[in-house]
Amino acid sequence: MRQIVFLYSVLILIQYFSIQNAEVTDELDNELLLQELDRRNVKRSPYDVPGYDRYPNRDYYGFDIQKFENTDRHSCAEECNELSECKAFVFNKINTCFIKTRGSTSGAPYMKNNFGELFIKRTDEIIGYTHYPKMDYNLHDIRKLVNSNPHDCADECNDEPKCKGIVFNIYNKYCYLKHEAKPEGKYFLNNHAGQLYIKDSIYDVDGFNRYEGRDFCGKSFETFHEIDREDCGALCKSSVKCQGFVFVTMVQKCCLKSVARTYGENFKENPDTDFYIRAKA
Repeated sequence: MRQIVFLYSVLILIQYFSIQNAEVTDELDNELLLQELDRRNVKRSPYDVPGYDRYPNRDYYGFDIQKFENTDRHSCAEECNELSECKAFVFNKINTCFIKTRGSTSGAPYMKNNFGELFIKRTDEIIGYTHYPKMDYNLHDIRKLVNSNPHDCADECNDEPKCKGIVFNIYNKYCYLKHEAKPEGKYFLNNHAGQLYIKDSIYDVDGFNRYEGRDFCGKSFETFHEIDREDCGALCKSSVKCQGFVFVTMVQKCCLKSVARTYGENFKENPDTDFYIRAKA
């Protein structure tokens, strides 16, 4: 009898530690499961309106364009869609709708209201970002925002010097700030729920592909000092010989190159320079 009790106790302990270990090692899987459940709940909601992100029990005070009584959510959305200045609407439990010039999930006007629902109009484009629909950029997270939208998330990214882009999940409304985001490579993946936005660089030069923190040693045929990137690019374009240029950021130095490529011993890392190669037509 004692042996049976002992064996039973051992089995209980094994089961306990297995559960504890699973809780640690499967933390990511659990979060993905919660996201999927959240996604399913959002998709099944009879109160969703196409083209809008819905925030139950929330209000956005002020910024009213017009009020409609004895209406429904979809009719309210149709009224909002008719006006380019309408960015959101609030619908309450007495079937009254307020269409608004603004709507956000942050700031003082955004508040709790158990009688209201906030609907924010979805827009595909964000100024200063290039949009890649149904795409993701795996890993490289700075932090996650919950119950967000692409525009508010982009505002957070703009305030974060290390942020290069964002990924927004249209189902669970999670948004991830990224310290790396590129439209290529093994981390650039298809994701039907994802909306990838990559921040446009102020250091890009039209007609050139930029390689941040890179240098191309040698092959310079002309050098200019105290010049900006745009002018350097224009000088390169004016020369048939020029295939690219290296810009030294600290001293505003421009080196035009007769050869420009992203391989070989000449192509090196250098935190003080950016390397530009003429884009193929």
